[in-house]
Amino acid sequence: IYLFDKAKEIGDKYDYCFNHFSNQKLNKALQDLFKKYDLFGEEITMQYMQRGEQFYTKKKRELLSCNAGRRTYISIMIAKGLEIYYLMSNTGHKKVDTLKYYIDKFVPDRRKRFETINEKLK
Repeated sequence: IYLFDKAKEIGDKYDYCFNHFSNQKLNKALQDLFKKYDLFGEEITMQYMQRGEQFYTKKKRELLSCNAGRRTYISIMIAKGLEIYYLMSNTGHKKVDTLKYYIDKFVPDRRKRFETINEKLK
């Protein structure tokens, strides 16, 4: 797995010896830390469809997790144009279809990109 310089710097600092947490325990520890230092406390209203349109409000810190960070990383790399096969090797995905979720959800300008290519093909 390719490590960015910042990740190497952090690894060197801790001699690559990190305590192992389950995903759930790490998420809880992160949220407790955010709460302790009053980080990401702004409220966000979310919309979902279940028996009609419904809304709920949560603090932003309650929505942050390791998986949210993973989704953010993947979406940024896709938006920056990293080739999908490099991204798959870096994230451990075995199928392109698994990453389709991120492409569809986090690259809203993809239609514009296809339209641009379409114009060039004329």
